[in-house]
Amino acid sequence: HHEDVFLTCQPGHSHAHGFTLVDWRGGRARRGCEGLLLWNGGTVCDDYFNWNAAHAICRAMGFRSALAYRSGLAYGAMQRRKRIRMDDVRCRSGHFSSCHYRTRHNCSHSEDILLTCHA
Repeated sequence: HHEDVFLTCQPGHSHAHGFTLVDWRGGRARRGCEGLLLWNGGTVCDDYFNWNAAHAICRAMGFRSALAYRSGLAYGAMQRRKRIRMDDVRCRSGHFSSCHYRTRHNCSHSEDILLTCHA
């Protein structure tokens, strides 16, 4: 049972697959603004990350598409305190169901994804 999965769903709400965008203070980023991409509270590394991944993750969070992405250590101490939780994100299309990733990483926070989604 150590691999059991528990889901909590809200009727009528899209499921964000554990992704959020946060600002430099760690609060939710404003719609249409760049944010540090978090997955289950930790950062996402840029290895293999591309436009398919950017679009897929923005759509998973309920946005239309991605506008921009980059990597870097832009959020200082708040960013450094986060664990790196996702690496090697590979998506065959702009839908998250086509994506594969690893939860082990070989990254530093200078490789964290900063993402801007189209509101």
